[in-house]
Amino acid sequence: MKKFVVILMLTGIALGQAKPKWHDPDAWRKRLRRGLPDKRLLTVLGRPAYVRIASGRAYWYYGAAPKCVPAKDSKTGHDERGKKLKDRDTGIVICRDASQFGKAAFMSRPVRPRYLVHRWTEPDWKSTDLTKNNTKQQPKKRKRLRKPKSWENPLAWKRLMRGMSVRAAERFTGAPEREMLSEGTRQWYYGDVQNCGVLSFQVNRLRTWNEPFWPEVNKMLYAPAESKRAE
Repeated sequence: MKKFVVILMLTGIALGQAKPKWHDPDAWRKRLRRGLPDKRLLTVLGRPAYVRIASGRAYWYYGAAPKCVPAKDSKTGHDERGKKLKDRDTGIVICRDASQFGKAAFMSRPVRPRYLVHRWTEPDWKSTDLTKNNTKQQPKKRKRLRKPKSWENPLAWKRLMRGMSVRAAERFTGAPEREMLSEGTRQWYYGDVQNCGVLSFQVNRLRTWNEPFWPEVNKMLYAPAESKRAE
């Protein structure tokens, strides 16, 4: 009985110290390949820290999400665009939406995105602090400041499909805060930062979209987490 308990304890310790799959260089160099479906990508590298959908591509960030920093102009300093995303020194996998190629690109009926691995950048194994990223942080409870709008719900963006009508897309994300028309293309903007949510329509059909940068959206919806004071 004692031996059985010891084995269970050692197994628990081993599982607790198991490193994420993306920490293994062989996973990036031997098991990752072009054309790999996103579901298989989960089995190869595990869950990413953040996924960003933009212009028919899915950016999988391993280690840390990108930072939203002030956009700077060499002449005037901060320009009117407000903010931009800056990638950190972590692994990034870029997947392309295969549904926008071939016959599906000209279909008028809605088509769900189908992401396949296109290219990737390995983490900087020398400078990236993998041991720090290995620890799982417990999410802190934050007080919600107001009720989220339709476009501030991530699930609404997951339900979008290529080929949707304008009305169908509006049922999920709501009316846009800004609209731009140019040569048969209609763009709807949500949010007040450069990397805001964008819906792009052609011939009144949804073609591509950029999800909002959710860390910035959460700053508007939730109060900052209170840090525990040391007794």
